[in-house]
Amino acid sequence: MKCYHLLSDVAADADIEAAFEWYESEQSGLGLEFLEEVRAAYARVLDGPLKYQELRSGIRRALTRRFPYGIYFSVENRSSLDGYP
Repeated sequence: MKCYHLLSDVAADADIEAAFEWYESEQSGLGLEFLEEVRAAYARVLDGPLKYQELRSGIRRALTRRFPYGIYFSVENRSSLDGYP
């Protein structure tokens, strides 16, 4: 079985943080529920990234189930990632 790893971009992290803060400002605890949904989507991606349809130029998308949020990603060869352990 192939092992996949997630590498996150600074802009994506900032977007998730902003969404967390917005949901939390709407209702206490909702931001944490949003983060759990994002974590669950990440877990689904790691379980089988090729299950997700390629949208364009190698980019795929996983949607959270409860919140209107998409995680866009690509699957790359490990050897193509300079400096990756």
